[in-house]
Amino acid sequence: MSRKIYSKIEKIQPEVPGNLISSRSNFGTELTTLLSTYDMKIPFVVTKCVAEIEARGLTVPCIYRIPGHVEQINAIRDAFEIDEDKTDLSHRRYPDIHAISGTLKLFLIKLPTRLITSNVHSLLIDAIQQKNLEIKVSLIKQALLSLPKAHYDTLKYVIEHLHRISLYASINKMDAHCLAVTFSLYLLNVAEIHPSLPTLDITKEIEVTKTLIELCQCLFNCNK
Repeated sequence: MSRKIYSKIEKIQPEVPGNLISSRSNFGTELTTLLSTYDMKIPFVVTKCVAEIEARGLTVPCIYRIPGHVEQINAIRDAFEIDEDKTDLSHRRYPDIHAISGTLKLFLIKLPTRLITSNVHSLLIDAIQQKNLEIKVSLIKQALLSLPKAHYDTLKYVIEHLHRISLYASINKMDAHCLAVTFSLYLLNVAEIHPSLPTLDITKEIEVTKTLIELCQCLFNCNK
């Protein structure tokens, strides 16, 4: 596996400008607070973006790797904040599916705490170094069950989606490794684990994400 170095993590997703006043904020709100306040299991932004991507983006080459236009991501973000129920993600409104995938990534990166919290992050790094597959799977399951319920449920939903994307890798060129390279920094906060390092080696985070995608069917088969 090639070594991936990121010196400025804040650059993995450009800041999307917005000038709106809303009593509700889907983006940037603590996940447990968001879900409990509005009685949801999975954030509406996540379910709606995933549904649209799976409806017309499963076979799109380099889905999630190619960034969407900032202006379109901004428009989608604002639409969710103004009235999420009326947010139109259809091909007629947004023909570029990368704007939808970019919105999902924006939601994840704006979470105050990543889906994989810092304590579970460390446990997963330890778990993936196990040579015995049965022990590795057991330790990963235990670590995941340490997540807050809102984080566990949303992570499960996202990882299962990425697994479905990977099933079309022969067409979309996004196998589990490519998806892990793209998503590792959206799911895990490397800077929080290694705050003093000027550059960050995310090889282990990529391996964690790749393992979750490849083994999702056996890792998320228990109730939380």
